[in-house]
Amino acid sequence: MEKCWRVTASSDQAVIRGWWEKYGGCNFGILTDDALVCIDLDVKDGKDGLAELARLEELHNPLPPTHTDRSAGGGQHRFFRKPTAAIVHTVNPLPGCTGVELHGIGGSMILAGTFFPDGRMYKVIDNAYQFAELPAWLLEYAQNGKGKDVQRSTPTVDLPAVWREWIKGNFPEATWNGDEAKVCCPFHDDETPSCSVNVMKQRFYCHASGCHAKGGLATFATQVALKQGVPAPEEALPAIKGVKREKQAERLVRLCGDMELFSCDGVAYATLPVDTHRETWPLRTRTFEDIISHRFYLETDEVPNAESLKAAIGVLRGKALWDGEQIPVHVRLAGDDAHVYLDLGDVAWRCIEVTAAGWRIIDTPSRIRFRRPAGLQELPAPVAGGSLLDLAPFLNCATEADQMLVLAWLVAALRPASRYPVLGLNGEQGSGKSTVARRLRELIDPNLAMLRASPREEDDLLIAAHNGWCINLDNVSHLPPWLSDGICRLSTGAGWAKRQLYTDSEETIFMASRPVLLNGIGDLFSRGDLLDRSIIVTLPAIPESARKLDKCMDIEFTALRPHILGGLLDVVVHAIQWLDKTEVEDLPRMADFAVWACAAAPAMGTDAATFLRGYQENRKLGDQLVIEGSLVAQATMAFMEKEVSGTWRGSAKALLDRLTPEINEETAKGRDWPKTGRGLSAELRRVAPALRKRGIDIQFEPREMDVRPIRINKKGGLAS
Repeated sequence: MEKCWRVTASSDQAVIRGWWEKYGGCNFGILTDDALVCIDLDVKDGKDGLAELARLEELHNPLPPTHTDRSAGGGQHRFFRKPTAAIVHTVNPLPGCTGVELHGIGGSMILAGTFFPDGRMYKVIDNAYQFAELPAWLLEYAQNGKGKDVQRSTPTVDLPAVWREWIKGNFPEATWNGDEAKVCCPFHDDETPSCSVNVMKQRFYCHASGCHAKGGLATFATQVALKQGVPAPEEALPAIKGVKREKQAERLVRLCGDMELFSCDGVAYATLPVDTHRETWPLRTRTFEDIISHRFYLETDEVPNAESLKAAIGVLRGKALWDGEQIPVHVRLAGDDAHVYLDLGDVAWRCIEVTAAGWRIIDTPSRIRFRRPAGLQELPAPVAGGSLLDLAPFLNCATEADQMLVLAWLVAALRPASRYPVLGLNGEQGSGKSTVARRLRELIDPNLAMLRASPREEDDLLIAAHNGWCINLDNVSHLPPWLSDGICRLSTGAGWAKRQLYTDSEETIFMASRPVLLNGIGDLFSRGDLLDRSIIVTLPAIPESARKLDKCMDIEFTALRPHILGGLLDVVVHAIQWLDKTEVEDLPRMADFAVWACAAAPAMGTDAATFLRGYQENRKLGDQLVIEGSLVAQATMAFMEKEVSGTWRGSAKALLDRLTPEINEETAKGRDWPKTGRGLSAELRRVAPALRKRGIDIQFEPREMDVRPIRINKKGGLAS
C-alpha cells in the first residue's frame, strides 16, 4: 500500500500510472470525501447488512438505483453522490444496524477489479458508473440516529377494503362472491356484468367475447375515470405508487410456499398438495414448470417469462438440495419385505399396501414418495377373491413347470429392492411371445410403451430403467456384450455413473435393480453370466385352429385383469407371511428369488420342492445353452476327451495352439474364435461354471514370471 495514502491519494492519471508501474498487480481503492459516499453492506461474521438495509427501506423509501459493487465476501458497496452543501461523516456502523456502514469524510473503499489469490474478486453488478444522490432520510438516520420511529412515507393502507368500498359506491349492479365482484366492464359497452374484479388480488378480467381486458385495479380505475368521470380512491393511489412491485421470480417462489422441498440422489423434488392428495415431481421437469406457471396465472392473470421461471426453479432447487431432507423416491414399487406399496397410477395418487395381514387400496402414506414418469399408466383396482392361475390360459406355456416359473417371476417382480431373474421368452413365429410379454407387464407396470425395441446404447437402457419398473424388450435378435452386461447389472442391482450434461467432472449416479423381460427367436442367451440370472421358457407355436383375434383376447383379459391382479397380491401376502419361515438347502444362483418363490409356492398351487426342481432343470438348460453357444467350450470338451492323463497345464497361448485343431480351419478364422491367449482366457472364465458342471474344472493359477498357467482337470467321464 502507498504510504500516507490518505494524503497522497490522487486522481491525477500520471501519478496513478506511476504507482501502477511501481506496484504492478496491486488492487484499487478510493477515498470517500467531498464527491462520493458509500453504503457498505457486510454479510459475514454473523452480519447481514442486506437484510438490515431492507428493514430500513421498509421504514422509509427504497434507495434509488446507483453504482453497486459486489465485495469478495458477498456483500455490497453502493456509491452515491454527496447531497449539495451536506457534510457526510463516516458512521461505522449505522445506529442499530449491524453490518451497515456509511463511509464519508475520512473513509475509503476497495473498488471493483480487486482480486484475492484464491480467485475471489470485487465486481460491478448494477448501474455501472451511474451515481444517484444519497437520500436525505438515510443521511439524517446515519448522523442523528433517528428513523426507527419515523412513519413510512407511504402510510399503511387496507387496500382491499378501500377498493371494496369504491366498487360498492360506483357499481351498484355489482354481485359479490367473497373478494370478487362481477361488474360491467368499462372497456366496452357492457349492459350485463362481465368483468370480474378481485379486491384481494387487486386484479380484474373481462370474460366478454372480443374484450378480455385484464390488469391491475389502477388500470381499471383509470378507465372508469375516463369513461364515467369517477375518480379513483384517493387512499389507494398513493399506496399503489409507493408499494414495491414484487418480481415475477419472487412471486413464483412465494407461490410454492406450501410445497415440501427435498432431494434424492442429487435430484431436487417437490411434494405439493393437489385437491385432496399430494403429488411428487422433480423440479427440472416440464410438469413442474406447468404447475407453478398455472399458480402464477391464477393469482395474476399473467404468464411468467422464461427467465423468471428459470430463476425461481433455481432458488427452489437450492432449497431442496441444501435445506431439504434426503428422502427416497420410487417408481411404481416401494417398501420392504414386510410392507409393499404398489402405485396404482390413478389421478388420486393412491397405492396398494400389501402386508402379512392382507392387501388394501389406500392414500399413499406421506413417508412414501412415488414419482410419475411420462408413459406410466394406471393399474386396475384389484378385486379380492381372484386367482393368479386365471392367468394360465394367456401364457401359452408348454408345461406346468414353465408356467410355474413364469408365475414365480411375476410374484418376484413385486418384491421391492430385491434381485430379479431375467425372464426370456423364446419360440418360433406365431408362439405369442410379444402378447405374453405384454400381458405380464400389464399386471405389474402398464406403460404407454408396453414393449420396447432393443436399446442402441447403454444410455437408452438407463432411461428405460429410470422411467419404468419393468424392462420389456421385444423381438430381440441379438444381445451384444454391453447389453448383456447391462441387463445383468439391472437384474442384481448396480450403479451407473454418468457425466452430467455440459460439465466436465460432475456425475449423476443411478442405482437400480429392475425385473427384465425379453422375447425373441433363437438362442438369445449365450453368455454364462446372463444365463446364470435367467429363466428361459420356450413357447410352442399356436395351432391355427386355436388362434383368436387380438381384440377378443384383449376384451377377455381386460375383464379378468382386476381379478388376476387381486390373486397376484394374495400370493405376495403369502410370501410375506412365510418368508422368514422358509429355508432352502443348497441355495442356487439368484438365491433371494428362490427363497421368495418357495415362500409363495403354496399360494401358486405348488410346493417349494416342486418349484426348486423345476428351477434347477431350467438352470441346466441354461448351462447347455452356454456350451452350445461357445466354440471354446466345445473345443475344450473335445480336447479333454482325448487327454489320457485327465489333466493339462500350460499357458493360454499354448492352450490356444492345442484347441485350434479341434475346430475346422474356416471356423478358426472367424470372429467368434479367439486369436490371442488373452482372448482365450476371457472366454474360458465366462464358460468355466458351465464346463465345471460337465466335469471339466478350469483353474487360473498364480502368475509365474510373465505367464499365468491354466490348469484343466477332467473329473471322470464327461457329462453329455
